[in-house]
Amino acid sequence: MTMFSKRTHTISNASTFSGWLESVGLDDVIANPCACIFGEPPPEPTMPGQRRVNQKGSQRGGVNGGPGAGATGAANGGARSKRGNLSRQTTLEVEEPKSPFSSFSFFGGNQRSTGVPNGGAAGPPTEEKKSSNPALAFFNNRSISLVDMYTDMGEPTEKCGELNFGLEYDFATQTLKLKIIQARDLAAKDTNGLSDPYVRVTLLPDKKHRLETKIKRRTLNPRWNETFYFEGFPINKLQARVLHLHCYDYDRFSRDDSIGEIHLPLCQVDFTSKPQYWKPLYPPIKEKLGELLVSLTYHPSKNTLSIVILKAKNLKAKDINGKSDPYVKVWLMFGDKRVEKKKTPVYKCNLNPIFNATFEFDVPWEQIRDCALDVQVMDFDTVGRNELIGKLCLGSKNGSGPSETKQWQDMIAKPRQAVVVWHRLKPGD
Repeated sequence: MTMFSKRTHTISNASTFSGWLESVGLDDVIANPCACIFGEPPPEPTMPGQRRVNQKGSQRGGVNGGPGAGATGAANGGARSKRGNLSRQTTLEVEEPKSPFSSFSFFGGNQRSTGVPNGGAAGPPTEEKKSSNPALAFFNNRSISLVDMYTDMGEPTEKCGELNFGLEYDFATQTLKLKIIQARDLAAKDTNGLSDPYVRVTLLPDKKHRLETKIKRRTLNPRWNETFYFEGFPINKLQARVLHLHCYDYDRFSRDDSIGEIHLPLCQVDFTSKPQYWKPLYPPIKEKLGELLVSLTYHPSKNTLSIVILKAKNLKAKDINGKSDPYVKVWLMFGDKRVEKKKTPVYKCNLNPIFNATFEFDVPWEQIRDCALDVQVMDFDTVGRNELIGKLCLGSKNGSGPSETKQWQDMIAKPRQAVVVWHRLKPGD
């Protein structure tokens, strides 16, 4: 059990066996002893039926001129530099059956990638098609990891307040120091128009062990000035973690209400500068359906409205195996009338699919403010009716939220430029 004390606000990573191995640097030795002793082996020659994916991803491109693939997620143990760049690793994609012995590596240095994130099943060959737009090459190369889930969050859909905190890292003792300073303009959760706020601190992916600040009574602008210590975290391991700060309103006789939360990937933090932040709190989601990354572009010269369904993350599981078989339907709408429909292929057993599907609709410039795009993420079922996972509506008049409306307005204001935004999926009617 991880040791922590509310009085001193300290979590010690070395108090568990796995945490101790991580803190002294032995976890990599145990996981891959030969590579640590003899070093990483040289790249294997490309055999017939195999193709090598370039280490630098989109910088040099993959096979047949397509963008490269495969940034290894930091949550899978990849070290990150101080700038927070994802560590890269050469992978092989096997196109033909291998011999029974080809999957063994005596040095433990090779990892193979199927091109499907998080172990999802591969779909038909058409699913591997990459976007030809070089501006979107960045999204073609990223695999879903814990860090990716909380990157590019966009603007909060509603105002919940802001939190002021600071971070400092002691490289000698491998200790992260977090200071929760204050908050301002918090959302009122009590009938008196105030709240009784406190902050819960977690270092993801560890959700079991958490620390909390003191409760401040009847205020929307609390000051805590409390310090939390996370001991025994090497910097390369720490940069694979996500700091989760969740502000609650304390209720004595009922469940505490969520005011808002912040997810900060620590790979984005420059610990040499001892940064302090004012960050907006994001509203709690009653039903987490997942998020969808969408790009919009309008070409006035061609009267073409283009939408790129890039990828989704954290989709809600609809099947008994804890997965879904997602695909996306896009309807061009004029008022309540559906004019034209397009859809992506189905991705089997995948909650973080990468679609990279581009759809174009003919829309005259004078009608661009009168139309909308109804986007639905569906779960495919072989037997029975397909289920709706979540949806959103992009438009200048009837968008399903502030971020959806703003993306449409930005698209009109910046013709011929791709406007890329993460959207939280909404439930159906």
